[in-house]
Amino acid sequence: MVPRAKESLINYKIESCYGGGNPEKYAEGSKESNALQDLSQKDEEHWQRTFPEIASELGIPAACSTLEQIFHSQHNIFQRKTAHKPSLLQDQIEAQLAFAYMAIHIAINIIIFTNEMWVEFNKPHCQWNVSQYRGINANENTLHNKDNEKQPICVMFWGAIVNGVKGPYHIWELETAEGKENYQQIVSKENQMYYEQQEFNHQQAQLPGTWQHGAFTIFNNNIKKLNIEEGRGGYYKHKWRCPEQIF
Repeated sequence: MVPRAKESLINYKIESCYGGGNPEKYAEGSKESNALQDLSQKDEEHWQRTFPEIASELGIPAACSTLEQIFHSQHNIFQRKTAHKPSLLQDQIEAQLAFAYMAIHIAINIIIFTNEMWVEFNKPHCQWNVSQYRGINANENTLHNKDNEKQPICVMFWGAIVNGVKGPYHIWELETAEGKENYQQIVSKENQMYYEQQEFNHQQAQLPGTWQHGAFTIFNNNIKKLNIEEGRGGYYKHKWRCPEQIF
């Protein structure tokens, strides 16, 4: 039995990692091509879906690369990071105004020295790609990030000397030789565990009856199916995978 997390990863790789593309499969102006365009621009939820997810909802079979070429060449639609509007929640508006009021009333001459300063409102820590037409105004269809924890107010000084103002300040501790060594040991241990698990999966993929072998077989059978559906032959076939490429 394939663990759920591994199954999800394998399915993602099966659906999305093929090269090439065959946009002629659904010609410009065809029912399928127009349906893909309309659904991708339907609403905010569909803007954020990947091209394979749009095709899956419509029941249109196509490789990821084929879908990309259809959206790019036929509809001029691309996936990119969108700008985020600040949340309109009242408590956040009040917090921003209070912070601005505090900053305005701090005399600039008490900041004796700083080599760099960063003041930031509503940083989106978790951006996602959205499907939009090329050349569209980046701020025209921005999305609201409703997760308050991902919209902090950040104020940072590097190498600053400030006189007469209470904290809080964050003092960056210099890295010691002992701390550096401990950190390196942790990283080395994690890397070793990762490589051992990876090597184990490579070996298990060769043994019938294991979930790794099952996932490996499904992966290559899917390549064979795509080659048949897309009429690929000879040099232009999707390449057969080995365990080292999927685990």
